[in-house]
Amino acid sequence: MKEKTKNIFLSAAVFLSAFLIFSCGKNDGPVPPPAAPEKYAINLIVGDGGESVSATVNDSTVVEAEAGERVRITALAAENHEFSKWIFEPEDVEVGDTSAFQTSFIMPAGKVTVTAEFVEIDTTQVVMRPLYFSKLVMHGTIFATVGDKTYSSEEMSSVSVPGGSIVKVEVEPDSGYSFGYWHLEDPTGPVPAEYYWDEMFTDDSRYSNPATFQMPYNEQGATINVILHEAGYKVMADVNDGSMGKVRIITYDTDGNEHNNTLDGVTEWPVYEGRMVRIIAEPEKGYRLKEWTEAEGFVIPEEKIPNTLEFAMPANDVSVTAVFEEGEDLYTVSISQTEGGTIEASVDGQPLADGAGIEAGTVVSVKAVADDRYELESWSGANFADDTADETTFIMPKENVVLSASFINASYILNFSATTGGSVKAEVDGAAITSGTKVEGGKTVTLTAVADNADYSFSRWEGSGVTFADSESAVTSFTMPYADVAVSAVFEAGGSVAGEYVEIAGIKWAVSNVAAPGTFAENPTDPGMFYQWGFATGFTQDLTPVPSTGSWHSDNADWGPAADIPNTWGDNDPCPEGWRLPVETASSEDGAKEFSALLEATNAVIVDGAVVLTDKTDISKQLILPLPGEISASSGTWQQAGANGRGVYWSDCKRSGNYYTGRALKVDVETFGLNYWSPAYNISTIDMRNAYPVRCVKEE
Repeated sequence: MKEKTKNIFLSAAVFLSAFLIFSCGKNDGPVPPPAAPEKYAINLIVGDGGESVSATVNDSTVVEAEAGERVRITALAAENHEFSKWIFEPEDVEVGDTSAFQTSFIMPAGKVTVTAEFVEIDTTQVVMRPLYFSKLVMHGTIFATVGDKTYSSEEMSSVSVPGGSIVKVEVEPDSGYSFGYWHLEDPTGPVPAEYYWDEMFTDDSRYSNPATFQMPYNEQGATINVILHEAGYKVMADVNDGSMGKVRIITYDTDGNEHNNTLDGVTEWPVYEGRMVRIIAEPEKGYRLKEWTEAEGFVIPEEKIPNTLEFAMPANDVSVTAVFEEGEDLYTVSISQTEGGTIEASVDGQPLADGAGIEAGTVVSVKAVADDRYELESWSGANFADDTADETTFIMPKENVVLSASFINASYILNFSATTGGSVKAEVDGAAITSGTKVEGGKTVTLTAVADNADYSFSRWEGSGVTFADSESAVTSFTMPYADVAVSAVFEAGGSVAGEYVEIAGIKWAVSNVAAPGTFAENPTDPGMFYQWGFATGFTQDLTPVPSTGSWHSDNADWGPAADIPNTWGDNDPCPEGWRLPVETASSEDGAKEFSALLEATNAVIVDGAVVLTDKTDISKQLILPLPGEISASSGTWQQAGANGRGVYWSDCKRSGNYYTGRALKVDVETFGLNYWSPAYNISTIDMRNAYPVRCVKEE
């Protein structure tokens, strides 16, 4: 009996313990936050001749940092010494310029030791360094004094200053501007914010005017810059009784954007002279504005909008008080007129005056009357039945309403077409449009005429009511008039030399690619066949060889030792008889550069997966280069074709030296953009194992 009772007690104890553990688990409090990222020590060592070494992350001084953080380090030399170099342990730390007294490094996942070394300066010789006046200082004059000589930024852009000397700088701001702070900058730094040398200012005097700093010894010298602020003022507003209403202060920048919008009684940000200010009294229910009272130095302007003061900020602080009193429970309908049209408001057919008071729940009708060449975009300021309709309504809420309508330039229909032999592409703001699209009046429309093939050439543009930038250029533009228009590209039969070649810059280019070895493709947009450099075997997109005895070469060894590869294709040139591959020697070598000459002599545009080259001196001459992609050496598959593809055209030249690469013209749409390409980067050296199309030039 005792043993059984003992077991019962043990079971109860176990259950009670489990219950307590479960209960405590529910009330342990909040889950502790995750551990902070581990930081690693930065050991800074000042070498002989140094004064100090510091490290910062995001402008805060640190002695440790997380792995991957960028740490900025600065070394200051003692008198008669200058910085020499940085030494890191471990040596594989990713670091910037180790010879610059201010540089940065990426913190590794472990302790790093940084030593700054210095060298003694020969004080018997004066080392002159350039001090530049920043060109960014537009509203003041900087004066720099060294010894008994003072220099002005109005008289010169730079001066020579002894390295290590103490320079006093002072700025005279123009009227309406005030001093902010100084910066000393590395004149070669690509991003000034990362190349500030503000540690050189004595006693942190860069926040003082005048200030002093020690001229660095570094060869590039330094640039002195100063930040100036516009002189600003405050707008203050008060009420006679806060329970009756409140006052809103709104200020605007020069572009009409809100700068301050507050009910706190004073502007948070400075308001500059001449900026627009709006002070609005907002009565509570059952109250109305009785009058405005002003403090000394400000005259209340005439109210053009009830309960609202509008004025240009004077050159002093402004203070006003809104005096409220008991009144009818009416709310005002104000109209904010905008450019491009006017607003009309009415109740039950009776016009509403601007600022009129009406009861909540009243149906208000509004009408937008657009000026000539404008149309309504949308309404704002109330809950409209239709916020894009010229005429609509809203129900007056229990608050004042300011109605506004946004008007935009009206849009008109643009139709474009081409005569037999070509087509037209059109763009507005960089985006392609189709014929029949509505275009905003005043917008610039860019047109491109493209001949179907070499049997046709562009002649001219035609269009009534349109002024073309150049009516005889295949690529032109015009300003959309404020009316529907139709334009047309006129093509004429007979290209430069139909079906044979187009002569540009004295070079006769075949009008289509090479198909099977010794033959041309039937039309200019046909990609033809693909060839590996130096071999006369053509390949289709599925890697079928022509002739069938040819084979795919995937190993560099198929070309033999790199040093023994001929500089040209020789007898393996796949061009038909009387034609040859273009010559494109390196820019550093003497010899013909026929692809380069083609690019320099033409304007280029990419249309429907092909580059259309138009002679700059004779727009009737156009050369079409398809962008059919490539057969990759690594995969042996066809790729990179289409709207975002590429086109590479082999030359007859191998890259100089022991390389398995040939020189070629490369057009990469994804890199150079869908509409234009930059010829400066299109002559490349390409892996010989890749297969690309061939375009020939006529032998003379």
